Amino acid sequence: MFKKVLLRSVAGATALGSMLAVSLVATPAVVTSAPDIRNVACSLQYPGSVSTNTTVATTRGVAGYGAATTATATVTRDDAGRNPRGTVRFVLRGAVNKTWTVRVRQGRASVTLPRTLPARNTYRVTAYYFPPSCSIFKRSDGTTYYTVYKAGTRTRVSAPNIRRYQKPTANVVVRSTLTPRGKVRIVLVRKGNQVAAQTKRLRGGRTSATFRKVRPGYYKMKVRYLGAKNFRPSSGADGFRVRR
Repeated sequence: MFKKVLLRSVAGATALGSMLAVSLVATPAVVTSAPDIRNVACSLQYPGSVSTNTTVATTRGVAGYGAATTATATVTRDDAGRNPRGTVRFVLRGAVNKTWTVRVRQGRASVTLPRTLPARNTYRVTAYYFPPSCSIFKRSDGTTYYTVYKAGTRTRVSAPNIRRYQKPTANVVVRSTLTPRGKVRIVLVRKGNQVAAQTKRLRGGRTSATFRKVRPGYYKMKVRYLGAKNFRPSSGADGFRVRR
C-alpha cells in the first residue's frame, strides 16, 4: 500500500514538472527594449550641445524685376570653435513659394533667387540650419525680406527716310533686364499733328508697323511702350523725311 502511494506521488510530481517546463518554454520572458546603440554612442561622444545662430541676407533688399539676387545664410556657434557643418534649407514665401537645400561650407550657404519673381511683391526668405546627425550643434533659423519692383525699360524706334511712293515704317525695340512683353503705341506725327496711329504687340521685345503713303515732308515716328505687369512704360521717337 505504501509503495503504491509513493509511486503515485512520484508520477504526479513528474507531470507537474513537465507542465512547468512546457509553460516556461511557451511563454518567453518580457525584455525591455535597450536604447539605440547609435544614440548611446552619440551621447558618449558629444555629451553636451552648442547653440547656433543663423542669419540670412540678400545682395539687395529691393531690386527690379529680372535682377540677379543671391540669398546667403551665415551659421555661427555660441562658443569658440570650428564653423558648424550641416545643411541650410532656404524657404521663399510670397507670390511664389520655393525651397532649396544647400550644404554649409565654412559657415555659409548661398542660393540664387529666381530672376522671374513677379514684381510689386515682397518676399520672405527664411534660412533653417540643420546640423548633421550625431552632432553637438543645435538648430537655428533667420529671416529677411526681399522686395521686387517693376523693371525699367528703354524704347527705341527706327524710321528710315523714304520716297513719296513708299510707305512709312517703324521698327521698334524695347529692352530691359529680361525681354519685355506687352504693347506699344506707334504714332505718325507731322508738324505736331497726329497723322495716323497703330497699337502693336511685342514679340521677343520687338515689333514693327507700316503706314499708308503720305505726302513729302518731315515726319516723326513717336512710340510709347505701354508697360506690363513686370515692366515700366517708356518712350522713344525718330524723325524721317519723305522725299519727292
